[in-house]
Amino acid sequence: MDRRLIEGPILKSIIWFMIPVLIGGLLQQLYNMVDTVIIGHQLGNDALAGVQQTSSLSFLVIGFSIGMANGFSVIVAQRFGAKDEEGIKTAIATSLFLSLIVGIILTVLAVSFSKQLLILINTPNSHMEHAQGYILMIYAGIIATMSYNLISALLRALGNSFMPLLILGIAAVTNIILDSIFIFGLGFGTWSAGLATVLSQLLSAVVSFIYCFKKYPILRVRISDFKKITLSSCLNQLKMGFPMAVMFSITSISSIVLQGTINNLEGVSSNGELQINAYGNSIRLEQLINQPLIAVGVTMASFCGQNYGAKNFDRIKKGLLYAVTITMIYSILTMILVKLFGKYINYLFLNPEDVGVEQFAEIMALSNRYLSIVSWFFPFLALIFTFRNSIQAIGDPITPAIGAIIELTARIVACLVLVEVLDDKYLGVCLASPIAWFGAGTLLLTRVIIFMVKGKKNPYFLKNEEERVEEV
Repeated sequence: MDRRLIEGPILKSIIWFMIPVLIGGLLQQLYNMVDTVIIGHQLGNDALAGVQQTSSLSFLVIGFSIGMANGFSVIVAQRFGAKDEEGIKTAIATSLFLSLIVGIILTVLAVSFSKQLLILINTPNSHMEHAQGYILMIYAGIIATMSYNLISALLRALGNSFMPLLILGIAAVTNIILDSIFIFGLGFGTWSAGLATVLSQLLSAVVSFIYCFKKYPILRVRISDFKKITLSSCLNQLKMGFPMAVMFSITSISSIVLQGTINNLEGVSSNGELQINAYGNSIRLEQLINQPLIAVGVTMASFCGQNYGAKNFDRIKKGLLYAVTITMIYSILTMILVKLFGKYINYLFLNPEDVGVEQFAEIMALSNRYLSIVSWFFPFLALIFTFRNSIQAIGDPITPAIGAIIELTARIVACLVLVEVLDDKYLGVCLASPIAWFGAGTLLLTRVIIFMVKGKKNPYFLKNEEERVEEV
């Protein structure tokens, strides 16, 4: 299942690499949804709302670690494309060393300030206990999550997108079984759903390490490889990893601002709690819709990284055109389907009889309104997912970070201005993401156009050659 993305038919290479990534993303969403489905039907509406409100806080830290891992893997993909085995081993050893340090720091900080973060986003008192129990477990397992994501990113950098899927499948099944045992069988609370998620990810990490050590000689880093770690190698890794990690976190911060705003509607709107539920359920569907776009982005990171290392500019250009075509067609189709059927996602998480028929109908209407507005801007979201990783892989970590800052700024403006100015405050919440997607998507599209026009005269190709000479 190892694929060198520097050769063979371009479209076929992209699709075959993308399919396992897509299935893996859907599995990830499956076992995330299992938590909410079981909690919503077994523990009630308050417990469900509590867990839903932790999604942005969870991604604040988990997203940072994922971004770091993806950034580290870019250098591995570039070295793989250049057939530099010694460079690959040094990059992997450095990645493991830095990931351990970052994982420990993130765990300590996240666990210590978990309650303060929940207070910061205006978590209602009725949801606080449920939210805190769940998020504490997620934060305690950061190192396990980061380990799995790093190994998966490294495997994809080497052209293997299939094995991460199998390992994730093990995690998904394990999570569902543990959720059922903890909540249905033992009657535990929301914290046990978080524990089930962490234990399943820990299993994934262990299986990943065993597989890589046995099947990939090039990934068998030894003590001698760690002795080769220098300040220069650490800085090179951080130069790619840190901006990507910050980008993920900035995006998450903007989601936290938006979540805090929607939570605050409970105190200023007559149907505020219904709006919280409608928004939370809609976001779950939005995350599911994003998976094919994410899969394309992950694929293009490996594709562009390997071909950047091999200096195949024309292949990168054609690959980007194929990727944009795929994501544009998909975003238009999902726009239509969401407008027609999106609101029915609420049946998955809530029981109309428990919530009340009239209240459930209002949740459906609010959810439909949010999804109808944001779906118009799916093409801009497609641009973000397609180009963000691609630009990073060609050696530019700054532009994606700027795009994330634009997203953050747009959401903050929407929350501070539109929600305050408009009588219909929920409309302000619905407009926040579309404005952010439009700004960031436009920036990234402009950067890719510049890259294509300049071709091999692009400064990142020239800079890559200079860095290789310095390392030699």
